[in-house]
Amino acid sequence: MNGGWSAHELPTDDAAPPRSCARTRRRFTPARPPWKHRRPPTSGAGVATTFAGYPLEVDPVDQPWIAVAALSPEYGDALSDHTPMVAESLERLGRPDRIAAYLEKTLPKRRALVDETDPELADFGRLRAEAEKDLEQLAVRGALERWVDRWGDGLSGAAFHGALRVAHALRALERRDSAPRRRELAGALAYATLRRAPLQTESPASNESPAKPTTLLETLSVLEPDPDALVGRSGLISTAVAARAARHPTLASRARSLALPDDDAQSARELVHAAAELFLSGEMLSGSVFTLLHAVTGMAAVARISRELPLPKRDALLRQGAHALLAMRVAFVGRFPFASAPAAPRSFDEGVKRAIETLDDHAVKLAVTLRDADAGLDERARADALDRWLSRLAGP
Repeated sequence: MNGGWSAHELPTDDAAPPRSCARTRRRFTPARPPWKHRRPPTSGAGVATTFAGYPLEVDPVDQPWIAVAALSPEYGDALSDHTPMVAESLERLGRPDRIAAYLEKTLPKRRALVDETDPELADFGRLRAEAEKDLEQLAVRGALERWVDRWGDGLSGAAFHGALRVAHALRALERRDSAPRRRELAGALAYATLRRAPLQTESPASNESPAKPTTLLETLSVLEPDPDALVGRSGLISTAVAARAARHPTLASRARSLALPDDDAQSARELVHAAAELFLSGEMLSGSVFTLLHAVTGMAAVARISRELPLPKRDALLRQGAHALLAMRVAFVGRFPFASAPAAPRSFDEGVKRAIETLDDHAVKLAVTLRDADAGLDERARADALDRWLSRLAGP
């Protein structure tokens, strides 16, 4: 991957949405989605020279990233926009033909980035432009190394979606290095920074003995759950996990004494494996299946991002991910291990096909995570984990 930008000119942060799109106060409604426009002729009188703000040379495979470039990274009540992540997942699953249908389904719920409706995201445009400049000057790994310092210690913010968006953007760039995809990575770095939420944990008592070093799975099993772990929550995941982590008496000391493998690849594998085991075998409310799903995809994102970092920062990010996973455990899981998830009625490959059919944001992302993540899960475990969410979609 080279360090320079494509020669294509990028639209400015305050660029208007494509002419075919109507902007409203709370939502972004495409009147005629830009990915459905026919590309104008490239010769002759009166020939257009841009497509949705980009030169016409832009490849159609980049059109999903163009479609979201003028959108807020959130919609509704501070909900993270999954559009670029799901588009990347469908492309990676070999089903780019499903992206247009997904965009038809999801873009009417999204909105343009307007300060008056997104005051907490007012710095998004500025930060994205800053990240774009770093990508141009430092290349991908250099920019990532600089920006992870700004959000790595708060990666559980927005239910891991900042880290998730960064990881999906990196994967999209693996397959094709282009200006729209680089801009998506810049936006992902900006979003992760804006939603950084460091975990505030109880300080150990002065007479508290250091906890004995334990593996990640051992630590997950010995941690006591928060009193509200099996009580229904309202509000955002990140708000609940932050509050419950802050009042936990031993989380901080357990996180400090955590013994991760010396080999970074093994540490990353253990992180994703532990998250999957927690999802499969933890005692949780039915509503927390959705919550713990984010731990699986979130830890896979941390593992993917860590591969691009130099050794000290790689170790730090993996440890920050482990701390966030421990916080999710005390916040939303009772006993662990408790009971295995019910056996899936279908194979993993059949589950992946079902996830693609539903075009559900989380089903698609979980499917590609379980397929590609190096988590030491056999076929049966992956099928069971995916079905745990798919069965929720199907209802009782």
